[in-house]
Amino acid sequence: MVDVHSHLLPLVDDGAIDIDDMNGMLDIYLGEGVDSIVATPHFKSGIYMNSYEKVCLCIDVLGLSGRVLPGQEVFLDKDTLGYCKEGLIRGINGGSYLLVELAFDKFRVDYLSYVIELIDFGFRVVIAHPERYAYFSKNPSLLDDFIRVGCFFQINSGSFLGLFGKDVKDFAFLLARSGLVDFVGSDAHGSVKRVPRLKVALQILDKAKAGLGSIVESNAKSLVLDELLVVQKRKPLADKRKSVKLGAFKFFK
Repeated sequence: MVDVHSHLLPLVDDGAIDIDDMNGMLDIYLGEGVDSIVATPHFKSGIYMNSYEKVCLCIDVLGLSGRVLPGQEVFLDKDTLGYCKEGLIRGINGGSYLLVELAFDKFRVDYLSYVIELIDFGFRVVIAHPERYAYFSKNPSLLDDFIRVGCFFQINSGSFLGLFGKDVKDFAFLLARSGLVDFVGSDAHGSVKRVPRLKVALQILDKAKAGLGSIVESNAKSLVLDELLVVQKRKPLADKRKSVKLGAFKFFK
């Protein structure tokens, strides 16, 4: 298995607090059967300046080369494209897939134009954990434009397990029903809290809809190799409302 989203590297963001914490995460990954991990520390202008080169250097210095691959979780704003042109931001494992994070507090009307700029620059844009942004769950139709321009979507394993509450869990399964689970990543931040838990989430997805867990597992391998994905049929979200409450396993027929 491959984890496409992890804050494994110590002391570079709000992830692993030290090398012991990192090693604890690696032990958990080993027990889960995860053999490749993409390190995606935050890149946020003025806060976390984790350039792609810095991530590569950290992996090398810590002796993690081979098992751990370089990436970034890039906070999307007006400066993102400029940082890409400077080479501070690159795609995961040096490829074309770029993991981007949006603000949690409110939706920015410029997000779509920023995404289109990145796509025109040559990136395949992956939206990190859309199920956790309340503005999407309250108004799912906001995602339709991102679907239209060709974005991909990474859901957190913990969302399917209820780690972020019932509302996030329900919305994660609604996105799965709508064909918007291209990747499942742990978004792990430590060995005690928000630990890597991919295996059980993939099992839940396979029980909910036969083959879905296998699709996202295959896509994770394709991502790090910079290959094409298995893209499910997307269902528009314009008619979906958060007020519709369905059990997770009832989403699938």
